[in-house]
Formats: sequence, C-alpha cells, structure tokens
Amino acid sequence: MTQSPVTSHPLVARYLDDLARLLQGVDPVERTEVLDGVREHLETSLHGTDRSDHDVRTALDEVGPPQSVADEVYAGRPDRTAPRELGVTMPVRPPATSRSWVPPVVAVLEGLCLLLVLGVVGMAGTVTQSQVATSARVGEVVESPVVTSYDGSPLAGVAAIFGSLPFWLPLVLLVAMSALWTGREKTFLLALAPLGALLFGVLPSVGWALFGENGVYGAAWLTIGLLLIGGGTLVGVLVRRGLIRAQALRAA
Repeated sequence: MTQSPVTSHPLVARYLDDLARLLQGVDPVERTEVLDGVREHLETSLHGTDRSDHDVRTALDEVGPPQSVADEVYAGRPDRTAPRELGVTMPVRPPATSRSWVPPVVAVLEGLCLLLVLGVVGMAGTVTQSQVATSARVGEVVESPVVTSYDGSPLAGVAAIFGSLPFWLPLVLLVAMSALWTGREKTFLLALAPLGALLFGVLPSVGWALFGENGVYGAAWLTIGLLLIGGGTLVGVLVRRGLIRAQALRAA
C-alpha cells in the first residue's frame, strides 16, 4: 500500500514551515534545495515505518532543530546571519486552527451532524399498519387482514445530508485548515456524517425489501450501532490524537 507523503504529517509540516521562515534570507533556489533535502531525508528515514508521532519525532531529531539547520546554511556568510541572530522573534504559537480548542469543537460538530442525520431519516421512514372493518350482514363485522407498509425512501439519506449542512460545512472548514490530522484522518472525519446519512437512508429500505417489517427495524438499529458506536469510537480516537498533536505543536 502506498504511504502518504511525509509532509502530510503535522509535525513535519510545522518543522518545514519553521525552517522555511528561518531561511528567508537565503537565495530562493538554495532554500528550495535545502527544504527538498530535508524532505528526502525524512522520507528515507520513515520508509517502512508506521509514521507514528514517535517515528516522526525520531526522524526529526536526526535532522536537528530548524535553527541548527539554518545556522549551517548561513555559515560562511558574514553578510547574512540566521534570523535568530538578527533579533527576529519566531512565532511560538501554532496557527489558530491547530490549537487545543479545535479537537473538542470538531467532536461537537460531528455529534450534531450525526444527531441531525438520525432525526431526519428517522422521521422520514416509518412502518404503519392498517386494517379495514366491513359489515357483511347486519350485526356481523368482517375485518380484513392487517396490511403493513413502509413509507421510507433512500432519498431520505440525501435529505439528511442537506439537513446537516449547517454543522457539516463549519466542520469541513475547520478540519481542512487544521494541521492536527493527516489526510486520511481528515477524510474519515469529513465523510462520517454523509456516509452515515446514506447508509441510514438505504439499509432500512433494503431490509424492508428482503425481510419486511423486521428487516426495517434490524437495519435501522444496525446503522445506529455503526454510527454511534463504531463512528463515535473512531472520532474519539482522532480527537485524542488531535489533542496530543496540538500539545506537541505548542511545546515545539
């Protein structure tokens, strides 16, 4: 399986951003060569690893702090010195979208999206029973068999997606702009609500077609379990990772 680029890891992206700022006084071509060299070294060091936070920190330690790399580049240039020696204070706070408040807000937005999905689809699809009583003769009532019907539709999932947009769109902006998650993790966070809506719209209809009333209830509970237990657990794991990375960026 092809690994994602090493630059997609938040710690690597922050390291390269810091190094690029420190090398502002260097010729653009040379600055690009230095950054490409660091990037290739990290790709080589992390090849075959899980690229966990520990693996990335170990590889970055081998390269050295951005300031040390910049000092080596500026060495031998009496007319140019690293920004630190010029008295320029480098920003120590991470970007607003990569701070510790972001993961909890993402968790709340995910929860609101899922609740809206469950509410919209739940109201759109119901199982009803009807029975007609007729009078065959005076004093005699004949009841027809009970007729069960399901008025749900797979289009309810589409309606649920539109219903969750007030919370899903801010979620998209926040996750996309944040450096706290990898590309794969961002994809999961953004796809959970739409995918859940489609499943909740389609599976009950499939259950009704195959098994009738019991199929509707079984498919609905299965979908709820997948969203709330499976999806909720994975969101919790990613939120925790985001908090750990936010603390690491703040301490860097």
